[in-house]
Formats: sequence, structure tokens, C-alpha cells
Amino acid sequence: MEKETNTLNIIKALHAESKIIILIEIMDKCSTNVTNIVKHTKISRTNVSNHLTEMVDLNILKVEQKGRERHYEFNNDLREEVRAMIKLMTEAYLTCPCLLGGHRKKGC
Repeated sequence: MEKETNTLNIIKALHAESKIIILIEIMDKCSTNVTNIVKHTKISRTNVSNHLTEMVDLNILKVEQKGRERHYEFNNDLREEVRAMIKLMTEAYLTCPCLLGGHRKKGC
């Protein structure tokens, strides 16, 4: 049952393009903070913070307080599953861009 819950949580976390961008930014780092994510993704600080909180609640990310900053990192048990799902979604998006954008295109 835990495996199914983890998969559902990952799907919830990947339903928005900005969340995917944030997860990709964190993917290969030991840990990072909101400031670094905002700097590298150009997503607003508010949105980054909200998305990170949601992904911590879904148990995809872990958070650790370091001084005045909160540092985020992957729950290592889920890192490879998230990586595989992002890869699949990227391949699907390249085939049919309307999957993330919500628009309908002939042929999709």
C-alpha cells in the first residue's frame, strides 16, 4: 500500500509545470533553499514556497532548518521514481505539448 501511496503523491506533485521545474532543480543537489530555487528557475518566491510545502506534505521532499533558512532535499526513497516519472512526462510532452499546457491541438 505504501508504494501506491508514494506513486499517487508523486503524480499529485507533478500536475503543474512549475512543480516539475522545481523538482528538476532539486533532483541532483544534496539540498537547496528557496532563494537558490527562485534564482535558477525564475518562479516567484511565493509559488516556490507553496510548492515546496506541498511536496514536503506529500513526503516527496524533506526539509531541514539550517539557521534562518530551510533547506529542501529529496526523500531518497522516492528520488529515482520521481526521476523516471519526469522522464516519461517529458517524453509525452514532446509528443503532445497539450498535456501540460491544457490547450487542444489537432493530432493530440
